[in-house]
Amino acid sequence: LLENGTIVCIFDNYSFETILEHTNIIKIVLGYHHCIALSKTGTIFANGNNDKLQCGIPERTVQKWVTVTTIPNRIIGIGCGSQHSFV
Repeated sequence: LLENGTIVCIFDNYSFETILEHTNIIKIVLGYHHCIALSKTGTIFANGNNDKLQCGIPERTVQKWVTVTTIPNRIIGIGCGSQHSFV
């Protein structure tokens, strides 16, 4: 997580990929095969294996980052376990 709120992934071949650029991410948390990120505005982004619906959307596998829009209140904190997420 960079100072400007951008997430950069580092892969096992030491290549880099910038993801969620210009989204003002303030926190990212990791589960076993999924992760969620929280922006400064309270928006949640999710990615990864969603077989237990831990990404907060109905699709079972999330190949790209998606915005979770089912939460009605402004989010101020997030957390992940191995196969679940907290907001």
